[in-house]
This record gives sequence, structure tokens and C-alpha cells, in this order.
Amino acid sequence: MKVATLLAAAVLGLAGGVAMADDAAPATTVEGVTVVVPNKATLSEFIRDVTEESRDGRVARWNRTICPATAGLERRYAEYMNERLAAVARQVGLKVAKPGCRPDILIIVTPDVKAVLEEMERSHKEVFAERRWSDERTSAGGSQSFQAFLQSDKPVRWWHVSETVAADGQPVGDGVHMRASGSRLRDTVREDFAAVIVVVDARKAQGVSYQALSDYVAMVSLAQLNPNVNSSSASTVLNIFSDLESGRPTLTGLTDWDLRFLKSLYAMRADTPGRSQRGRIIGGMEEHGRND
Repeated sequence: MKVATLLAAAVLGLAGGVAMADDAAPATTVEGVTVVVPNKATLSEFIRDVTEESRDGRVARWNRTICPATAGLERRYAEYMNERLAAVARQVGLKVAKPGCRPDILIIVTPDVKAVLEEMERSHKEVFAERRWSDERTSAGGSQSFQAFLQSDKPVRWWHVSETVAADGQPVGDGVHMRASGSRLRDTVREDFAAVIVVVDARKAQGVSYQALSDYVAMVSLAQLNPNVNSSSASTVLNIFSDLESGRPTLTGLTDWDLRFLKSLYAMRADTPGRSQRGRIIGGMEEHGRND
């Protein structure tokens, strides 16, 4: 069974309200974005450290219409979180499905993370696809990373499942042949997100504005990021919890740095070879900086 189908089943099985993506969310703007000029000297280091590669050294991303769903919140708050994610997705070039779609991004907000994840692992373990390789060509971080995900004590944790497809998006394997068109500039395959699960510890997230939290969730839903990265050298929404803990003023949402990163990730050709992807993202961020 496909991961997206399993994720939909997991959504329906979760207790609490579930709100699907709202197609009426803002199409081109994200209110409250904090604009901060990035330090170019730290840009390359940030990209190298924050992006987590999938199988074969590729950086995975969404290459199709997305469908977020939020569970564990009152409907109005869940819809707000979905709308923020949808607004960011559209701003970086993605499309968001209409209500009633089959979810491929599941956001769970709960004061009892341990119980929720134990239930999901017991009833819907396949949705995590924790193996690095499967018959459906899906992959994730592997069993060691999966255990770290389950045992994490961070306010927000995330789990990405990706699948290898041909450069044009067609399935590979099972008798499907790809044309040998790979080169130094183009690859024959790409790594697409199949599902993303984001779990928010409601108790540990207290003290962070709901807008900032929603933008944080959007950031980790749209890019495969290293959960253990130290991002203190950059102006990014990823710092909101460390800022809160240290007593520093917390950001109100996505920064200019964050938007440049996401826009560059999604402006990159889908068939860019894995060895060139980080360089393309860096180049895109520099170009966005010159054009702003």
C-alpha cells in the first residue's frame, strides 16, 4: 500500500479534530515575515549543515501538489496552521490541494507525544517507512534515526519519507525503464517526498507565538532538514526554541533567510544531480539577495 494511503488512514484514526488544507489560504503573501539580511559568510555553512540528504546523496523535496492535515487542535487553530503552511508553499512555487484531499503532510499537536507516537507505531507503523530502502522504493532515515525520532525530547520533531522516481516523475522499477539521459547537468532520477509527519509537543511549545510555531512547522514540512543542526549562526525561524530558552527575543515567523532558502530549493530543476543541489541552492539564495 502506498505511503500516502497509509498516512490518510493514520489521520482518520487519530483522536481529536482534524482540519484539512484550505484552498482559500493566501496565495502570494505571508503576513508577519521577518526580513533580516543574511550574513553571506555563513550561507554555505548553513546550507551544508541544515539540509539532510536522502538516499544516494540527493536532497528531497515536494514535486507535486501537497495536502496538509492537522490533528489535535480545535478546528480554527488547525485551519490557521494549515493556511500558514499553504501560504508559504504557494509563495515558494508549490500548489496546495483542495479540501477533502488525501493528506501527505500530517501535523500532530499533542501534550502527550509519547502516547500518540506509540499508538501510531503500533497501528500504522508502515507509514513511517523507517527502512532506508523498500520494495516501493520509499526510504527514510533508517531504524537508528527512527528510534531517535521516537525518543526525541525536542518541542517539534519531524519525519520525512521519500521515494525515488524518474526525472519526469514516472515510477521506476517493476519493469518501468528509464531513458539513459543522465549527464553532469541532469540526472535520470529524483527524490520526491511521499509523506511528512510533524509532531508538536504542546507543552514544550508554550511561550512561542502561534504564528511563529506555524511558520516553523511550514519550514520543516517543505524541506528535509537536519533535526540536530545548530542554526544559531543564521537568522532563521528554526531558532525560536533556543531563543526562548536563552531568554533572547524570539522571531515572529519566517525570516528573509528562510524564504530565500525555500525559494531556491524549489526553483532548482527537479533533475539536478545530487552533487550539484546544495550549490544550486546557495546560488539561488545569493541571487534572491541581489534582487531583493
